[in-house]
Amino acid sequence: MPRRLALALVLTAVAGLGAITGPDGVAGATGDTSRFEPVTPCRVLDTRTAAALAPGADVRVEVAGRCGVPSDATAVALTVTGAGASRDGYLTIWPSDRGRPDASNLNLAAGETRANSAIVRLGGGSIEVHADAGGHVLVDVTGAFVPADASDRGRFEPIEPQRLVDSRGAGRPAPGSSVPVALPAGVPTDATAVAINVTTADSVGAGYFTAYASGGPVPEASVLNTDGPGQTRAASAIVPVGPAGFEIFTSAGDHVIVDATGYFTGTSAPVTDIGLFVPADPSRSLDTRPVAEVLPGGHAMFDHWSGGRFAHLVGNVTMIVLPGEPGFATLCAPNPALDCGDDVSSVNADAGAVANGFVGLAVDDLGEGWVRTSTFANLLVDVSGGFVGTPAPHRPDWLPTFGDAPVDPGPDPGGTDHHPEGPSDPWARQWAESCLPPSVLARLDAIDTRWYSMPGSGGRATFVWGPFGQFYWIELGTSVPPEPLCNQVVPHEAMHVLDYATGFPSTYLHQFLGPLNDWQQAECLAQAAEIMIVGDRRLGYDFDDGIRTCTRSVYAADLAHVLWHRVDGVYFRWSGDAVVPA
Repeated sequence: MPRRLALALVLTAVAGLGAITGPDGVAGATGDTSRFEPVTPCRVLDTRTAAALAPGADVRVEVAGRCGVPSDATAVALTVTGAGASRDGYLTIWPSDRGRPDASNLNLAAGETRANSAIVRLGGGSIEVHADAGGHVLVDVTGAFVPADASDRGRFEPIEPQRLVDSRGAGRPAPGSSVPVALPAGVPTDATAVAINVTTADSVGAGYFTAYASGGPVPEASVLNTDGPGQTRAASAIVPVGPAGFEIFTSAGDHVIVDATGYFTGTSAPVTDIGLFVPADPSRSLDTRPVAEVLPGGHAMFDHWSGGRFAHLVGNVTMIVLPGEPGFATLCAPNPALDCGDDVSSVNADAGAVANGFVGLAVDDLGEGWVRTSTFANLLVDVSGGFVGTPAPHRPDWLPTFGDAPVDPGPDPGGTDHHPEGPSDPWARQWAESCLPPSVLARLDAIDTRWYSMPGSGGRATFVWGPFGQFYWIELGTSVPPEPLCNQVVPHEAMHVLDYATGFPSTYLHQFLGPLNDWQQAECLAQAAEIMIVGDRRLGYDFDDGIRTCTRSVYAADLAHVLWHRVDGVYFRWSGDAVVPA
């Protein structure tokens, strides 16, 4: 079966309760939720009217009150296009009332023209755009989110992915023509917008595509760009629609492929808060670069605490493909069985290239989700908000694949005994012995921890299986030197298992405790273990002030006097390579 390209936004359905509203079916807003209001695609920034931006330039863009965006809008749906940079770089968009985040919306090679979409919270009615490599930047707005506690219209409803148009079977459209696209099957005619992916293949040269509601003029905006012949590119967008659907304008007469994954409701829909959007400041939920690239067919987990409120988050996936083979990344549905779909991709990139995709991130009730890559690649996930809904339940027995085969969790993955049967894998055991002091390894053995290499992974990954269904995976790739793995990864994850199994669920570093939550305490403890087991290392988690302060305090202290406190009141400390009562 051929692989479908870049399914965007939301993959599974949500359900919820209604609310009392005013005469127009839209409740007054007292919370942080918002409904979608489409606008005719409109350009709010085009730097080509002046000199190119210098590398590192920031541009403020006033949005509220322009292009039909209501003055009380809390966020906007937009497309950003970069062009003409003198070197490789990226673009970042964020609310004007915040500092620039560690996130990106679009990556560009030198001289390249590319586009990607986003939903961005407004700060004082404005957004900021950072052009890392300079060049020119264009920003087109396609809709706004306005406050509402509940609503009939403007709520997102997912649908089963549908291919609406594929011109490859009927010949290329004429240059400067528009391709009509009917509403997806089952979508009401009063729908206000659709979530789509637009793909072109075998481009004839430089060109662009514009999506707009049927019956209107072609707006000055774009959703997808090409800058040369023979290119295959894809982009996701939220597109306003009318009863007859929408149209795709192709400037160069290139092939048009359109997939739909959801729509925004009209007034015929029931009133509820399900599908309303909650904007957030951009934040990075996954970056595999500090550890190792993800293997072909392998998964990476992103974790964005959402309190069980959202079935889907909205954000950007960046795929950094290593030299060798091109590939694609796919967002996985957390229910019922970590289903990623064999014929679906969310981001596509050439070998050695960087690509971005505007996506919906299906998550469970712990805010965890998964992304899979078809080739050697690093993966980044940046989140900018979520749609209210009922998330899938967290399933601790689900395991990712490393390489092309799943991990067998044992005979009873749904029960209380999650221990795999049989001895530890010899290859994995060899890694454990080479990375951990004998006393630490003995303590792990005493709590029946198992070490496994992943079937089908070629000996690239090892599993640490702790008691009570707790597990931690470790990348032990042959493509990177073993020293960083032993210095950083293995002691850290092994300490999590040891910490959990020996009664430290609310562990803290006694001498250096600040106002830390349980997660910060556990991560600080694990980082302290890395330092104490192997000595100097790169301090991680610098994005978190509490962990950074705690870990640096440990780093600067007399490590023999660093104490851990157990819930039964017993204190422990490190002595040489052993943990002993204080």
